[in-house]
Amino acid sequence: MNVDRAGVQDTRTGEGAEEVAVRIASRLAHLGPTAAVSFDLRYALLGAESYDWNRWGAAHLMTGG
Repeated sequence: MNVDRAGVQDTRTGEGAEEVAVRIASRLAHLGPTAAVSFDLRYALLGAESYDWNRWGAAHLMTGG
């Protein structure tokens, strides 16, 4: 699923992340419930896969401890 991020400067800020979330919700509403469930399952899977010590260690080093 492609979501237009034009005009969003930084998704790490509250405003940028909120704008992207609004756009995702709008896109999913347009695509219907099957797409929304598929998106949610994929998002949850990616979140679970990203929760490991190697990534935590990298984040720790990248943010200066």
